[in-house]
Amino acid sequence: MQIVSVDIGSTWTKAALFAREGDALTLVNHVLTPTTTYHLADGFFASLNQVLNVADARPLLKSGEVQLKYSSSAKRRARRRRYRAGAVYHAGIRKSYRPLSGAKIAQYYAYKLNRHDIQALENSPPDILLFTGGTDGGEESYGLANARALANSNLDCAIIYAGNRDIQDEVQAILGHKDLTTVDNILPDLDHPNPYAARQAICDLFLSRIVKGKGLDVIVGETGEEPMPTPWTVYELVKAISDIDSAWKEFMLIDMGGATPTCTPPAPICSLLIPCCMACRNRSSNAPLKAISGCVSLPLWSEKAPRRW
Repeated sequence: MQIVSVDIGSTWTKAALFAREGDALTLVNHVLTPTTTYHLADGFFASLNQVLNVADARPLLKSGEVQLKYSSSAKRRARRRRYRAGAVYHAGIRKSYRPLSGAKIAQYYAYKLNRHDIQALENSPPDILLFTGGTDGGEESYGLANARALANSNLDCAIIYAGNRDIQDEVQAILGHKDLTTVDNILPDLDHPNPYAARQAICDLFLSRIVKGKGLDVIVGETGEEPMPTPWTVYELVKAISDIDSAWKEFMLIDMGGATPTCTPPAPICSLLIPCCMACRNRSSNAPLKAISGCVSLPLWSEKAPRRW
């Protein structure tokens, strides 16, 4: 079985071909090409054809001879434009950041939104506004006041409400004319953060609206596969590493992307894994760390951390 993994980044499209034997994957080939932001399908299929060394890879995909997995962080509006999120909260800013799945936090506001805050949001609207605040059964006045302020604004963006569930129905009624998604509270109580529903909602919005760059629908139509947002796949990778390898229970991964670096700790930090691309397998393990194409790990204080990934 051959597996092709493709990442459509904001600046580069990366493709890698793996041969699968049992549970083992062997890297066979990889290519790196500039992302064609004017039409994502052009760069995608060029990379796919190059990595498979064929004129047209689509028959191989349709026959099932090659399995495809791909992700995208390419943006819909402008070259290298980051997917931006605003955060409105009145308790626990760090908890509000947890679900953001690699988004650039463009603005954040605490307690009651005033007219200046609303104007700032209207003048520079985020792609997604994460609206949080209040534990379940806790403080309600700030959440309701902010819902009314947003309802009366000219802000036109997706809003995710992930706050106090006791006012969820009222928030839905107040913001019913807006593009509103309601999910479970990210902080139902102070000791049990719950970022997962909000993270999934962000992921769904990312897929359905934000990464719909020119040509992405062509890729979906030709391959029959929907992309995963790159930040989400990085989170899933970190989770899988931590679950599978007991020596990697505690580490942090930094993804040095072209436009959206992400920092993902599954647990307390013990080592640092830095993926750049895939060409460092020929690098000497004793060479100094530098900005090269490759995947290298830099142990911080864990003797168990391997020198390479």
